[in-house]
Amino acid sequence: MDDRLKPAAIYIQGLPTSIGNIQVEDICKKAGKIKKIKVYRDAGGVPKGDALVVFEAKRDRDVAADAVAMLDDMDVDQGGLGCYTISVSEAQFSQPRRAPKPKEEAPRSQRELAVAAAKAWGKELPPTDVVQAGDYSAPADCPKALVANVFDATSKTERDASIETEFGRECQRFGRVLDAECVLRGPDAGALLISFTAVDAARKCCVAMHGRTFDGRGLRCELWPTGARPARRD
Repeated sequence: MDDRLKPAAIYIQGLPTSIGNIQVEDICKKAGKIKKIKVYRDAGGVPKGDALVVFEAKRDRDVAADAVAMLDDMDVDQGGLGCYTISVSEAQFSQPRRAPKPKEEAPRSQRELAVAAAKAWGKELPPTDVVQAGDYSAPADCPKALVANVFDATSKTERDASIETEFGRECQRFGRVLDAECVLRGPDAGALLISFTAVDAARKCCVAMHGRTFDGRGLRCELWPTGARPARRD
């Protein structure tokens, strides 16, 4: 007799395009202990509005079914940003959730990533814009705190969910966090870009984090009140 536990996972739809792992965790944590969260994104890195949440399975109850009963058709309050209603179902693993995309459809440069993300937000990048690696998951103009020297960018080829979640949770004490993303390329490689809904929250984050150490590395912080590095005034 197969004594193994079946996966306890749910599939969520109806999420906003500003969603991040931290917000999904806030929504689902009351349903059980979360092992993994995957927010599905488009080619530009913008959330598509759906996510997979995997819980720790239990032998004495069907965690996924309980989570669906608790969360399906739930209204989620975004504070001063309105609310939205989510649709939740048990995740099916019998076949791939979507067909793999042809390689030629994937953006080939950082600029193409930025253009795709900007298009998703209803904006356009002027042809002369210089695009740097950074945060394309939260709205481009939301306040951000750049926390530099968090990790060694030469040792990473993809975003580190554990670092993003750790800093995201820590920064929730300053205000509402939209997302926390590792910067892997460009002049800010090795930094974490933390997006907030309010400038005051991003400012508090910079004041508290600047000069602290993480994994033996001294942190440096910069406030981006309009979502981009402020122009220098010499």
